[in-house]
Formats: sequence, structure tokens, C-alpha cells
Amino acid sequence: MSALQWVKTADAEEYGLSIIKRMFLQQLPFVEDVFVALLAQAKGEPFHKLLSNLQQKLQDSVSETQ
Repeated sequence: MSALQWVKTADAEEYGLSIIKRMFLQQLPFVEDVFVALLAQAKGEPFHKLLSNLQQKLQDSVSETQ
């Protein structure tokens, strides 16, 4: 997925371009996972919500591999 698609699919497009700029300036890896992490930080999502999402994704991935 390209950076433009990340910005378009982000819940809050106003953060998208600033996050892309931050990734470039800080020489962070240009991958979707980094973008999503920075977006969550910018939006101020509670950590427990992020952990719940991670737990759900892990459970889903285990279900798919069985």
C-alpha cells in the first residue's frame, strides 16, 4: 500500500500528511505499521484500546492458522 493510500484510508486525514513528513524527517521505515502507530499516537488513542485491538488481531491470526 502506498503512502497516499495510507493518508486516504486514515480515519483522520488531517494527521496523514504530517505523519508522512515526520516519517521522512526522522528517517523512519516507510511501512504501514509505522504509519498506523504514529497515527494512533497523534489521535491520542488510549493504550488499553490499542492492546485490545492487538489481542483481537492475534486471536484472529491464530484462528486462521488452525
